[in-house]
Amino acid sequence: MRIGRARLALALVALATATATTAVGTAPASAGVTKTVRTLAPGLTFTKITLSSGPERIRVLTIDPSKVVMVDTALSAPTFGSFATVTSMATANGAIAAVNGDYGTWPPRPVHSFSHDGTLVATGSLDSAFAVSSDRTHSHLSRIRVDVTGQVAGSTSTFTVNAWNTGKPGKGLIDGYTPAGGSVAPPPSAGCFARLAPAGGMQWGPGKVGVAQAYTVGAVKCQSTRMGLQGDVVLASQRTGAAATTIQSLVAGATVTLTWSLGSWSDVETSIGGGPMLVAKGKIVSPTGCGYLCSVNPRTGVGVTKSGKILLVTVDGRNRGWSAGMTLVNFAKEMKALGAVNAMNLDGGGSTTMWTKRYGLVNRPTDCLPSICEREVSSAILVLPHVRKGGAIAAPAVAPSVAAEAAAWQAMLSDPGSTGGYMQGLTSGSLPHGGTLPASDYGIAAAFRATASSNG
Repeated sequence: MRIGRARLALALVALATATATTAVGTAPASAGVTKTVRTLAPGLTFTKITLSSGPERIRVLTIDPSKVVMVDTALSAPTFGSFATVTSMATANGAIAAVNGDYGTWPPRPVHSFSHDGTLVATGSLDSAFAVSSDRTHSHLSRIRVDVTGQVAGSTSTFTVNAWNTGKPGKGLIDGYTPAGGSVAPPPSAGCFARLAPAGGMQWGPGKVGVAQAYTVGAVKCQSTRMGLQGDVVLASQRTGAAATTIQSLVAGATVTLTWSLGSWSDVETSIGGGPMLVAKGKIVSPTGCGYLCSVNPRTGVGVTKSGKILLVTVDGRNRGWSAGMTLVNFAKEMKALGAVNAMNLDGGGSTTMWTKRYGLVNRPTDCLPSICEREVSSAILVLPHVRKGGAIAAPAVAPSVAAEAAAWQAMLSDPGSTGGYMQGLTSGSLPHGGTLPASDYGIAAAFRATASSNG
């Protein structure tokens, strides 16, 4: 991107320190940079930045979590198996602003971990995550692992649940399944199983690290057929090995407590995954040389400032004369210039979307240019006009058609700034990741490479 980075950084630092209570403020043209700041609600401002060099169009939602507004997350549906637009997720959940969230994969679901109101929805692939504490006093944003452990009442020993609504359990591993996985992530077709029924409300773990839930053990079976979900949790393993022995040791009627946590993060009920990290502890950590994902693309990111404010940022791209887009490194520089001390990349490319209740779509997603439309995506980060405690994620009133979802997936798959480029970077080893990548990730990367090759 051919723009003066020092000049741009100075302009954006000035923006980050602007008075947030200004209802409408338009900065004079200076060094090719103009900006407009509007207050959408107490604690929420919307900033438009235009850079003549590039050109670039940047949109920023700045949230002060100490005010009444609240940052929340939404899935495209209560169970995996469909995509939805950011607008539909936002309106269904009463939001006043929103951006797209995590990358999506097929069948439709987010790529990374996701939790909501104390309920772990999925562990997903391991990378980074963003969470706001339940008391809204602080945010977490870093590379992270998801831990799930089980403990039988009266015993001091624990066992590990290795994945949650993610796939079939590997050798020696125990996976957990709930109705949220839908038809996308059901229990395996054969194995050793234990059915767990909730036996009380959710509780914080020691020091408010992790969320604990007690369950009563029901049926425990090793069988050649699937144990169906009936609104409960099902633990599953392969039919032989140490994991199978652990499941078979569970006794019907006993109490088992499952505790999930995001590393050592405290007071976390709701989180969303993404990656890679862009800024960590004030330093730019965005990878370089990661192929298509690192090149110039539309971008979406989330950041946290030193004072605890949350930044939701989009950069339009692929639109000659409107906005070029940014490399991953330059996007990290923008996030830092805006004041982020920690920042994470989200799904980008044609998925990049920002919506506000007052103005509707405030950026230009690329799938339908020169017309304006939205790509269906897996999840969203929402800004609510109030503090909400409890309650399920509302489903969009009108679900996309099967054809629309298939088209959205093909767009993500072939998009260098979205799932295709991300998976190519992961499987090539040019992007950091934790643990073993699922076989499906390699298949997505291969399909993307074939598309990229055919397009020259």
